[in-house]
Formats: sequence, C-alpha cells, structure tokens
Amino acid sequence: MKKQEYVLPEFAKTEFHCAHCSVFAHQRWSMLTANGYNPAEPDSAVHDSDGENKLYEIINSDYNVSKCAHCREYTFWYKKKIVFPRKTAVGYPNDDLSNAVKELYSEAALILSDSPRAAAALLRLALQKLLIELGGEGSKSINDNVGDFVKAGKIDSTVKKAMDSLRIIGNTSVHPGEIDLSAKPEKVEKLFWLINYIADQMITGPKELNEMFDDLPVKAKEAVKRRDRG
Repeated sequence: MKKQEYVLPEFAKTEFHCAHCSVFAHQRWSMLTANGYNPAEPDSAVHDSDGENKLYEIINSDYNVSKCAHCREYTFWYKKKIVFPRKTAVGYPNDDLSNAVKELYSEAALILSDSPRAAAALLRLALQKLLIELGGEGSKSINDNVGDFVKAGKIDSTVKKAMDSLRIIGNTSVHPGEIDLSAKPEKVEKLFWLINYIADQMITGPKELNEMFDDLPVKAKEAVKRRDRG
C-alpha cells in the first residue's frame, strides 16, 4: 500500500500531520490570551483589591495555537513558526533505512528548529553511513564513494544529484560556504526528503520490484530466463 504523503505542519493550514501524534488530522486555530493566576495556586485566579484579574489580554497576533482533532494536543506558534513541541515535524524516515541511519535522521529532526547547521551535519553523516551500507568503502569520502557508484553504473543521474546536493549542503554546515543555512533553514528541510528519495530509489524500489517478479508464475519466469539466454 502506498503511504500517504506526509503533510508538514504549516501556519494557518487546517489539515496536516500533527507535530505531536504524527497523524494527519484537522487543526483548529486560535490566538493566545493572557489570564492572570498564581502558579502556586493554579486552581484559583489572582485578583487585585477590586476582585478583577490582574492580567487579562489578547496577546498580539504573533502568538497562535493549533489544536489537533486526533490527539487533542496543542501546538504553539510564534511568528508563524512552531515553538512547541520543540521537535520539527518532517516526513517519516523511509522504513527500509537501517536503524543507524534512522537514528541520525530522527536526531536531526529534533534539532532542526534550533540549529539547521547541526541538523545538516547529522544528515550528511546519515548519507555517509547509507553509502557504506549500499556498498561504499568506509575509508573513502562521500564524494569518492558517489564517484565510484557513478563509474560502476550503480546510480542514475537523479540519484547522483540527490547525493551531491545533500553532500554539498551538508559540507556547508561544517565548513565555510556560500550557503547560509541559518538564514535558509528550508534548505535543510529538503535534505530529509533527499535521504528518503535516495533510499526509495536504491533500496525500496528495487526490493518491491524483486518481490513482484518473484510472485510471477514459475513457467513465466523460466520463459524470461530462456529469452534472456538467447
């Protein structure tokens, strides 16, 4: 069954995958208000001598909250960006990625909003591990491993572009470069998609094709072998 496309939380959208429960659900929006109370006595409001709340006001429109219809949890936004929960909701890691690569992917997702550069560095490391799992040499650089795959005809031009894009943007996170990741965090968000794209093309797609071919009738597969032998 084909997975539903992951819909990132976006300010003012009424449906997306919740940052809490990761379920695609309806979201209700509202502005925040401040209502004075004593934190030491949360069940009672704080009143002044006239019996009115010390503080009650609508906070400016930079502060908003969305509530998930599925888990009923609140997501808090400031200037159209999520500030709680601190994790950034990005697409799920491909199921066929190894646990080691998935862990790096998930760690990068947790820190993306705080440090796009650190997230990019983790995703670059995830690519390095993935290349080794796909047959690359651990003693070689990412660039050299990609070059070896190209020479051996193991990857097509689109996968090569995906690997090189992730490698180059990831390098910017640890070396001075022309791309300011702090000013353009959306570029780092694309790196999560690139990891999944590479896994889909190199692992998931071939695996599903092999499974489909293996399910063909034996006689049909034997006929294919005779044809290929000439």
